[in-house]
Amino acid sequence: PDPGAQGGGRGGGGGGELDAEEVGKTERRLQKMGFTPKQIKGAMEETQSADPNEVLDHLVLHTPEELLPNAFKERKQPPPEEALKASTRQPLTQPQQAAGSRAPS
Repeated sequence: PDPGAQGGGRGGGGGGELDAEEVGKTERRLQKMGFTPKQIKGAMEETQSADPNEVLDHLVLHTPEELLPNAFKERKQPPPEEALKASTRQPLTQPQQAAGSRAPS
């Protein structure tokens, strides 16, 4: 085998060239997740890898949240005052009976 050949899509030897087949597979996979070709290419250049998990990790950690695909955005909780208003609309428990009165046995 060629000592400079790619191994596992990780950039192989010291040349820094990525395997075109691995790059294509990773690009298609990450585009299906909602990342842009430009984002994916940049992440591959930064990581010097075509490994989809390594590139995905880089994208999620280094892409500004507003540019992430919706599936990767943090779901926002309503402000505390909004949550409080919502929780007071309906009682969480049934009303308690008076202390002295018991349900018939």
